Amino acid sequence: DQTAFRDDIKKLLMNSGGKGEKYVFLFSDSQIKREGFVEDLNNLLNAGEVPNLFAADEKVTLCEMVRAGARAEGKAPEG
Repeated sequence: DQTAFRDDIKKLLMNSGGKGEKYVFLFSDSQIKREGFVEDLNNLLNAGEVPNLFAADEKVTLCEMVRAGARAEGKAPEG
């Protein structure tokens, strides 16, 4: 169902982007149950985000996780 699919995408993004874990996301045409699955993946690939996937507080948490990793690699400005 769409909610479970979006929850899986959310976990994937939190773990790969926030925690720096490495993942492979494999999605075949036989797994397409609803058109919304393809729309969400299209948005992720083309815009880099899935609209309304994260609540505002979750976005802040994820941004802080990513920022900490970027600082550790010297890729984020201070501030």
